[in-house]
Amino acid sequence: MRSIAGGLFATLLLCLAVVAARAEDVVVLGSASAGGRALVNRPAGPAVAALVLLPGGDGRIGIGADGGLASGANWIARTRGAYVASGIASVLVDAGVPIDVAIAHARTLSSRVVVVAMSRGATRVEGALDHRVDGVVFASAVLDEARAGIGDPARLPPSLLVHHRQDLCAASKPEMAAPFLAWAGGRARIVWIDGGTSQGNPCRPFVHHGFVGREPAVAEAIVAFATTLR
Repeated sequence: MRSIAGGLFATLLLCLAVVAARAEDVVVLGSASAGGRALVNRPAGPAVAALVLLPGGDGRIGIGADGGLASGANWIARTRGAYVASGIASVLVDAGVPIDVAIAHARTLSSRVVVVAMSRGATRVEGALDHRVDGVVFASAVLDEARAGIGDPARLPPSLLVHHRQDLCAASKPEMAAPFLAWAGGRARIVWIDGGTSQGNPCRPFVHHGFVGREPAVAEAIVAFATTLR
């Protein structure tokens, strides 16, 4: 990880790990044996919002009983501690956590709940929309698949797309953003990310698709969105 991303990224990871270690709880929101655990980070005071964090890929990150991760490279997993300093709680879910249960738990942390879906995690957003979430963030999302699953854009709450201009993953090409925004009909806006580093498979964690070297900018965009929703 250090050789791929360099010293700046390593420092960021260390800072986030310290935050997570101080505030993180393991909760069971489904069958633990079937991947039903979640990691909860909460600020010291009342949370201004709670994020339900949906990892990419098949959603399996292997949260252990001790809070360890079998697969913690996913962008949304490795930056989960970035929000508490802004008064935002987060619930990082493993693949076996039902989306309605995750949202219900997030509501115990804050009355404002935002779903943040990374890459193929966006295909789970459809299941969240019947549970009155206040907003959705699509990060490096598979937008065509998400749009097909949601169907009617009227179902969308206020939404934010965060996308890297140099994302080379075939399932999340930057040019997919404009048709999604047009379909959303004013319910969504976009923040473009540039720069950072990229090495390896274009759909894996340590490339532009995973916002390597630009994690703070992505977290800042999510914080701004979550804290200004009405």
